[in-house]
Amino acid sequence: MPAFSSSTATATATARSRSRSLRRPLAALALVLTAPLLGLTGAAPASADGGQVATTANAQVGNGCTTYYGCPHPGAWCADFARWVWGQGGAQTSGLGGAAYSFVTYGRQRGTIHSTPQVGDAVVYATAANWSSGWANHVNVVVAVNGDTITTIGGNESNSVKRATFNWRTNGNPLNAGAIRAFVGAAWTAPPANTNPASLPAGTLIKGPGSATVKVVVSGAGLSITGDDVTRDGYDLSTIVPVTDAAFNALPGVLPNGSVLIDQSGTDRTVYASTSGVSLPLNGAEFSAYGYDTRPLMGVPTSYIAATTGRRLPDQSLVKAPGDATVKLLVGAAGFALTMDDVNAMGLDLGRTVEVPPSYFTSLPSTLANGTLFKEPGNSTVKVAAGGAGAALTLNDVNAIGYDLNQTRTIPSHAFAAIGTTPADGTLLLAPGDATVWRMTGGRKHGLTGAEWNAGGYQDADIVRVPAGFLSALPTT
Repeated sequence: MPAFSSSTATATATARSRSRSLRRPLAALALVLTAPLLGLTGAAPASADGGQVATTANAQVGNGCTTYYGCPHPGAWCADFARWVWGQGGAQTSGLGGAAYSFVTYGRQRGTIHSTPQVGDAVVYATAANWSSGWANHVNVVVAVNGDTITTIGGNESNSVKRATFNWRTNGNPLNAGAIRAFVGAAWTAPPANTNPASLPAGTLIKGPGSATVKVVVSGAGLSITGDDVTRDGYDLSTIVPVTDAAFNALPGVLPNGSVLIDQSGTDRTVYASTSGVSLPLNGAEFSAYGYDTRPLMGVPTSYIAATTGRRLPDQSLVKAPGDATVKLLVGAAGFALTMDDVNAMGLDLGRTVEVPPSYFTSLPSTLANGTLFKEPGNSTVKVAAGGAGAALTLNDVNAIGYDLNQTRTIPSHAFAAIGTTPADGTLLLAPGDATVWRMTGGRKHGLTGAEWNAGGYQDADIVRVPAGFLSALPTT
């Protein structure tokens, strides 16, 4: 692998209140290449009201310091929770940090401190000594008001998100955090919903009003992030940019072909090339030898890497390696080199050929996966792949075994002709009406006993269903 450098930016500050630590930026990965990893940019979420804040807060009761709140201060996270709840409700959160007192500063700057509670307010608590010195002990949010009785929900209340109902005028709160010192209203914002999120800077977090998920913009695509991504990849949910639902849903969910990407968290240092929504690893030599190092290197959610490295390229894809004129046709996990006669006979469009890393291209096997139905162009005979061999099927065989002819794949004639009729050793075979599972050994079939089946650790998924005539023609041990 090429050598990359990374840096972690953190800033901490201390104060003497229960939620006294200032919010610390999550680790940011910097790459010394043609482009940096995602920089988080954007504006506040769409507007809402106190009712939305209450709804969001109520849904969190019982949670611990979850990734949704960022949890930068595991021992003092009440302010992080209140800030997150406000942000989800559509409040401006700029200026709020990990200190409970930051809500007081916020209210003074925006003129939103008032003397009576309203649903959605932040409630700031402090002992007399701390309050006189400009510190606060705790902050939570109001979710219900009934005369002099209010219900609050807060984070880090006995290390959990909890609900409390009490008479606020008598300061009879059960939080042991001092008296109520201020009710701080949120400043709501209603930025226009963006209708072209693909044009936003890389790293912008977006959300449609009807969506339950958040996406990050990368190379014009919208990649969904999970709760785990928020912490490990350094995403700040308070920076979400509102977009229309139509624009949100229209964004492609995979990167453009040829994009070069890396895990945003920096945990996985492998560099990948994106092809048809699949992330294919690049080795160090090909990264620099084939121009991948001249393309922008984009950080993507860790969950995206996990999902796209586990996929296969779509069946019937045409692929080539950079600098190589050979094109291969993918059938399942196999790749077959094409001649121009193959292209013409199969009516293939070379214009849809996609580029893949050379190491991937050369590693493609030429053996079809067991159970694949295949034929050659211009020939109606369909065969089923079994241990590298091909067993011809009649319509009766298809019906008896239960194969779906719609799943038949066409392969080049030269590849079709090269496929033999004797399955490789170790292949498990079963014919309709035969209770015996046969295992190929030394080019012959051997009927497995129950003891051999159990000792071999075989599974039904390992068995290839073949016609009875094909099975009977194989020599027996």
